[in-house]
Amino acid sequence: MSSILIIDDAAAQRAALERSVERTCLGFDAIRTARAASEAREILERETFEIILCASNLPDQDCVEFLTEVAEAYAETALLLLTHLEQGELVERARACGVHGSLRRPYGQAELRDTLEELLRK
Repeated sequence: MSSILIIDDAAAQRAALERSVERTCLGFDAIRTARAASEAREILERETFEIILCASNLPDQDCVEFLTEVAEAYAETALLLLTHLEQGELVERARACGVHGSLRRPYGQAELRDTLEELLRK
């Protein structure tokens, strides 16, 4: 059983990411979404995930701070940061804090699938 939590403050982006994850055909049993770190925390209190995909812009907390907390509390969960092209420094900070990978927008379906597949193998 595998599950993924998608965190993005933009409703359209969350929906697009959810559809993209479904199209990877990697067999996720559960795909959950949250619009903010606080909402994601509530979900994490009830459910566990193999992968958390988090956008770089959260409305209620710095994404690296949030992912650092998640990495400490849920060491078995793979963390993936979704960024924009100009956010290289953010990716470096995130990796130093326990984030397993990053995906830059715009990404292709094959790139998303390959990245998620690699994280599931870990």
